[in-house]
Amino acid sequence: MIERLKTGFPALDEALNGGIPRKNSVLVTGKAGTGKTIFCMQALYNMIKQGEKGLYLSLEQNPEDVLEQCEEFDWKLKELIDDGRLVINHHAELDYTSLEISLENMLRGQKVTVVVLDPISMLQMYFKDKLDFRVALFNLFQMIKKYKATALLIDDSEAAELDAYAADGLIEIKLVPKGPGTERTLEILKMEKTAHSTKLILFIISKKGIIFQHHG
Repeated sequence: MIERLKTGFPALDEALNGGIPRKNSVLVTGKAGTGKTIFCMQALYNMIKQGEKGLYLSLEQNPEDVLEQCEEFDWKLKELIDDGRLVINHHAELDYTSLEISLENMLRGQKVTVVVLDPISMLQMYFKDKLDFRVALFNLFQMIKKYKATALLIDDSEAAELDAYAADGLIEIKLVPKGPGTERTLEILKMEKTAHSTKLILFIISKKGIIFQHHG
């Protein structure tokens, strides 16, 4: 039987036939402003509340900025950090090897079970050749698997399809026109080890975070 990790979003877990298969590495793609970071942080928060230990590893922002971005949602992330259930780290070094070593040390030493890496598209700067980048991603995902962790990897690059070959799952978030405005949608394009819906799921970002419409 496939062991699953619930995202804490009932409509999404229903679409995933019960949740994300444990040890999957899932790319979350979409243009800037679609809600990728909020989605991944809220999913991480939900999983921690279910008993997981989480790591949010940013390649762009320091921990203070990450916490400030999430303050309005009242998730009390500082309490989770103080309790040792959440680690927020900023990896500032501009080389892939140091990132791999840093992540492995945290997976081994902190006993992390869920990882968010934001944004994985920054890794492309470390490589001149696309094939080398893809091989590095594959090795990164295998290393995460070795420690039995599940990962959400934020990707806002124009060439996200290159990353998708190495990943176990692919979720796309979009802003689509509707009338005079737009609406946010999520679509599961790929998820290994499970059947899943491919229907668009609508959601909004409220003062409490992301709220999905019921999956029908």
